[in-house]
Amino acid sequence: MKKRIAIFLTLAMLAALFVFPTTASAASQTDLYVSNSGDDSNDGLSAEAPKLTMTAAFSAAGALTGGVVIHLDDFTTSKTGNFTIPAHTNPITLTGTLKDAHTADWFFISGGPLTLKNLTIEAGTKNLFFLAGVNPFTVDEGVVTTLGKTAIYGVGSASTSITAGDVNITIKSGAFNDVAIFRAGSPNNINGNGRITVSGTAEINNLVVARNSWKTINNAEIVLEGGKVNRFAGHCDRTASTMLGESKTGVVGQFNLIVTPGFDYAGSFNLANTSTTIFGLSGSTVATSGATAVGVAEYYLVLDETIYDTVKNDTDKCQADSFDKIVKDAPALRTASLTLDGKIGLNFYVFVSSSFKAANPNGYAKLEGPEGETTVLLADAPVDANGNSKFTYAVAAKDMREDVTISFFDGNDQPLPLYDSAYNEIAGGSYTYTVGDYLAAVDGDASQSAEMKALAGALSDYNACAELLFGTGTPAAPSLGNMDLSSYKATLTGDLPAGVTLTGMTLLLESETTLRVYFKLADGAALPAVTVDGTDVSPVAKDGQYYIAIENIAAPDLGVAHSIAIGGCTVSASALSYSASVLANAAGNEPLCNTAKALANYYIAADAYFN
Repeated sequence: MKKRIAIFLTLAMLAALFVFPTTASAASQTDLYVSNSGDDSNDGLSAEAPKLTMTAAFSAAGALTGGVVIHLDDFTTSKTGNFTIPAHTNPITLTGTLKDAHTADWFFISGGPLTLKNLTIEAGTKNLFFLAGVNPFTVDEGVVTTLGKTAIYGVGSASTSITAGDVNITIKSGAFNDVAIFRAGSPNNINGNGRITVSGTAEINNLVVARNSWKTINNAEIVLEGGKVNRFAGHCDRTASTMLGESKTGVVGQFNLIVTPGFDYAGSFNLANTSTTIFGLSGSTVATSGATAVGVAEYYLVLDETIYDTVKNDTDKCQADSFDKIVKDAPALRTASLTLDGKIGLNFYVFVSSSFKAANPNGYAKLEGPEGETTVLLADAPVDANGNSKFTYAVAAKDMREDVTISFFDGNDQPLPLYDSAYNEIAGGSYTYTVGDYLAAVDGDASQSAEMKALAGALSDYNACAELLFGTGTPAAPSLGNMDLSSYKATLTGDLPAGVTLTGMTLLLESETTLRVYFKLADGAALPAVTVDGTDVSPVAKDGQYYIAIENIAAPDLGVAHSIAIGGCTVSASALSYSASVLANAAGNEPLCNTAKALANYYIAADAYFN
């Protein structure tokens, strides 16, 4: 029997079912400069011509593509009220020196991905609160702050428009009075998940999900990989009676606390004004597992093997009975998704802590399925914004209902344990899933958009037609009706070089979609120069002729025409040009025609979803 990922994260993350990573090269970094002696009419692109205000600098940064570093040259801010960074999608880094001369507490409100690095914040008489919102917020290395004067929150009283999204805060340096997902005055509950990661030399006075707040988030995770925490109230720092009255303050689904050896466990939790240990409520009441007020969420403590016995049994600093489960650190399977970037890829998202990777430097994931076996080192797997490692297995269209199994091994090829998202150990240490399972989950989830459901349905039809075409299964044939794809027909302009004859076009529907255009050379004819979309390519010789390949065609690009220049002749063709040719010339081959139609429907649905 196939195991299933615990449903709370699977459904919570279905909004990210289809991942379409760009293949464009990253834009180069841009440096912008801000100084008290600057002028906002300057372009800000050099230290000699800086901007005068952060407002002008962030506005310019958001209009650029690629990463932007804003250098503050001993900059003093005394603007009355809060500072709001305009909405942006490109990552912005703030560095230099910021002197705070505000006369009242103020918010620094982020409008997109923001990183503080090599930044000194000279505190004034008032407090500075960073509001991350549902944007990645990172305090990188080299940040210097005054403990007790600076804080970081996901959402607060100024976050009036935020009702959904994920809060992701990473802190590697600096000293902060508070770090929390919610701050007092937060106006809305958040339909999303929260994550706080502490590492490096960071010091935090108060670390909590909900800081003096009645608001909630679905699931939350705090990862302690380093640094020092003086007071930890994992769920909420309201009193038990207040939480009971509100029923669901803080986390409503699942709370994970992950403690690794790099964390200063011995030197933490030493504020004199708290009754909390490593976990519980602050103030006069310390909640236990029997308190109704904290019974809303499920609590899991994940500990590295080297500190498992110490932390679990340290009654002075760990209320073990506050947790529903205490487990040793190991890969934990969170959810799955699809990648449609030229390959139909089944993604497994697995939390693997940095300490676990360090303890298993040659550890790897093994993925097995219809296209064979592949392995990925734990250290090499990409990590998403939620801190989860992504392991991808590509499948052909005809194999979407075939099992794909993931399992983990240490450097000596010994199997490692594997948890599900609720930290139940998965029997046998392996998990099996299919693209078809995933599509069925989308179809059965009423909360998904019409565009997402249409894309899942079109992909399911494409799979069925491919199975019938290649004889790998006997699903019910979808009813696709008539379809006119003449607008996608390949066109030819100009004259082919002497001795060159076009011979045909094929479409490979393997784990990646590839269009090939074939030609032959007459005896003695020279191989012509060939370009694809303006880039020189080398034709590949095969079976007495040559082909030009356009590989890894992503789902939203199946109908996008490519320009193939062969000498003075240009062929304009897309993957759907092959489908158009099939419908025009192979009407008697019903399985092939149905696959051609299903591919076209898949493209239309992908274009509507992604664009």
